[in-house]
Amino acid sequence: MASQNDHSIPLDFCHSQQNFRLLELPPELLDILTSKNAPVLSLKSSLPLSASSSFSPNSLVPSHAVLATQDKTFQLRQVQSSNSIFLLQPSLPSISGALPNLSIVAQCKATLELIPAPTSSITWLKELLPLYKGPQDQAEVHPSPAAQVKMGERISKLTLLTNLPISYDEFEKSWADMCAFEIDGQAWRPSAQSLVGVWKTIMSASTVQGIDIAHQFRINDVCETVEVDGYPREMVTAVLQKLSTVYSSPSYSTSLDMDKCICWVGTAMLEALGQQTTPISNFQEDWRNELPEQWRSSATLDILKGSYVQPTPTTIRIDFHGSDSTLSTSSSPSVASRPDKTVRKWHEKFKATRQ
Repeated sequence: MASQNDHSIPLDFCHSQQNFRLLELPPELLDILTSKNAPVLSLKSSLPLSASSSFSPNSLVPSHAVLATQDKTFQLRQVQSSNSIFLLQPSLPSISGALPNLSIVAQCKATLELIPAPTSSITWLKELLPLYKGPQDQAEVHPSPAAQVKMGERISKLTLLTNLPISYDEFEKSWADMCAFEIDGQAWRPSAQSLVGVWKTIMSASTVQGIDIAHQFRINDVCETVEVDGYPREMVTAVLQKLSTVYSSPSYSTSLDMDKCICWVGTAMLEALGQQTTPISNFQEDWRNELPEQWRSSATLDILKGSYVQPTPTTIRIDFHGSDSTLSTSSSPSVASRPDKTVRKWHEKFKATRQ
């Protein structure tokens, strides 16, 4: 028994040790957690949905856990420590007159560090989502009940958000950047060819209906017109919301961001060509023809800097490595060169209005 003049503190080692991990918080996350309105944190990893699930991103997504806030993602990394770190707990003496003592309830041999993780899920979405190539894919986008059984489990937007190790806001940005859309619980990623096709249809349909997309318009008005040619309303909405100055409900007025729109159309047209080279003069003429007339003079190659290469001084093609591509090209080169029948239909309607 320790005397009253003994300044030492009794220390014992609990027979039953508890499991603890020390978590080192970066300053930015500490500020978030200690704020007045601390957000909910999510611990996520790339686990498969079930043993029979076809959705298993483990081969595509690093198999580590992450801690996600609303808009940031931190990778958890375990670091071994060469020092002995003990977790102590005070305990009251069981014998009258004895001094309080400390008990070692856990020994932490490693520390968990939080490291800012990549902020884009575009690569994962490209690998996991089926490719929508155009109106010819309508049977797959809107399958019959028998086809649904054959397709098996579908990958919805919620499924992706739940299983990919990334924060909500970062996922939503990647989803919007690549114009992904969802129909009947199945998420899709549009090919560059289909995006060019839907943009051409938007331009032609707007001209016929007297909608000036260079100024304010309602997304629903354009969707109702373009749907006639087979493009899903969800895809048209995704494209127009991506190019809008601010996110707007389809039922309200919006306006397109001129610089963003010009750059996106030019990049999409280059990506739709794949590795095919084309004369610069021909590309620039086609590019400007697909823009509102008052924007055409701004369509210069400077806007696409870093997204293309010039095999010769007079030719151009997409640079898939140099550009931060959010688009997807079809694996079949015939899709890029196949005439878009829906656009021809609108050209015929436009021609009829001028006769």
